[in-house]
Amino acid sequence: MIKMILSLLIASLVFLGSRAGAQMVCDEQCLSQEAGYQWARLNNITEAKKCLDQDPAFASGCRAYLEAKNNEDHGQVLGNEARLD
Repeated sequence: MIKMILSLLIASLVFLGSRAGAQMVCDEQCLSQEAGYQWARLNNITEAKKCLDQDPAFASGCRAYLEAKNNEDHGQVLGNEARLD
C-alpha cells in the first residue's frame, strides 16, 4: 500500500512539474512524509499510535495529518460556538 502511494505521488509530482514548466525537487524523505500524510487522510486515522511505522518520515507525515485535523476540528468547534452566541 505504501509503495503504491509513493508511486502515485512521484507520478503526480512529475506530471505537475512538467505542466508548470518547473522542476519540482522532493527527496525520498519528502515523498515518504507526503505518503504518511495521505495514508492517514485516506484511512481517517485519529490516533497517533496508528502512525507507528518503520520509516520515521512516513510516521512524521501521519502525525502531521493528525495535527492538521485536530487544528481543523478545533476551529470548527470554535466557529460553531461563535455562531451560538
